[in-house]
Amino acid sequence: MIMKYFFYFISIVQALLATNMAAQSLIKCSDKTSYWIIPDNKKNYAIKLTGDIDLSSQHDILNVNDMALQYILISKQQYSEKADDDKTILLSYIAGETDYLRSKFRQHSFDVYPEVLLLDSDQTAVFWYFYLPEDKNKEVKAQLFINTMAEETIFGLGAPLFTENEFDSVKSFLIETLSSLTTVKNPELLCNTTIKQ
Repeated sequence: MIMKYFFYFISIVQALLATNMAAQSLIKCSDKTSYWIIPDNKKNYAIKLTGDIDLSSQHDILNVNDMALQYILISKQQYSEKADDDKTILLSYIAGETDYLRSKFRQHSFDVYPEVLLLDSDQTAVFWYFYLPEDKNKEVKAQLFINTMAEETIFGLGAPLFTENEFDSVKSFLIETLSSLTTVKNPELLCNTTIKQ
């Protein structure tokens, strides 16, 4: 049922963001622990997922404990021309997305709320969200995102806030999941090693 409502989220995000078009890859280590392998050109990112995982027909979306999760990969190149530190690059990217969203929802009052964070890995991240206009979707209240830098890539995760979800729960899920981000050379070894982040 969650995936049914998530298609609205998909259409918004796909219109906003360019994603890598590779197939889904999941390495299951145990009943409750898996790694989502996300290819980006010649490297692989991995994020740790805990719980029940359902794949979707969309390569960049899956469900974790009935919570929809999407990854987003953006080249930092166009955002790094005016900035050289991670925080400024991330905020520049979010400002561009905000401008686009305001043009898309111009008949409605619209704001984006960014929050700069420091992940457990001491990596700068920006958590940001916006509420959908009430007439756009009755099941989805808001879209939540978190982004960080991964070398030359702005790496992001996004999730919808459904009416039955708690905001803090979805926010914590995104932060915890992004905190597990790592680059891996051999994804098959993930379950047999401790990953340094």
